[in-house]
Amino acid sequence: METCLRVMNSQDTKAVMALEAACFSDPWTWGIIKDLPDSPWDETWLLEDERGTLLGYLTCRFLAGEGELMRIAVFPEFRGQGYSRELMDRMEKSAAEKAVNALSLEVRAGNEVALGLYQSYGFREEARRKNYYQQPVEDAVIMWLRNIPVVST
Repeated sequence: METCLRVMNSQDTKAVMALEAACFSDPWTWGIIKDLPDSPWDETWLLEDERGTLLGYLTCRFLAGEGELMRIAVFPEFRGQGYSRELMDRMEKSAAEKAVNALSLEVRAGNEVALGLYQSYGFREEARRKNYYQQPVEDAVIMWLRNIPVVST
């Protein structure tokens, strides 16, 4: 299936809210989602199929030479097809474009699929936040990818 990555716009808010509800026990609020397209610090990328159907999305924040993966989600029915990798590749490209030297993220300790994905990109666990998540209660694993080579343009 052909896919397309594009920047989120204000017309995408309802679709992203539906994706949040399908993927997270603690979905982001309407206020957070509606502000994403206009945020000066965040990049939000949507992954769609050739018909314009939303498959997944990613939000990353870039500040002071570092980046943070804020959210990545793929609808459950589209998982296992490499779409998370397309989104992660876009984050890496954005980091290179912004000369970011480190990326961080947090993930539920029990989310083995996500942990494996992040480790495959070179992220390593550096800390844990005990009982950080609710519904269910679970630790947050804090991961970093440091010393990213700067690509000269």
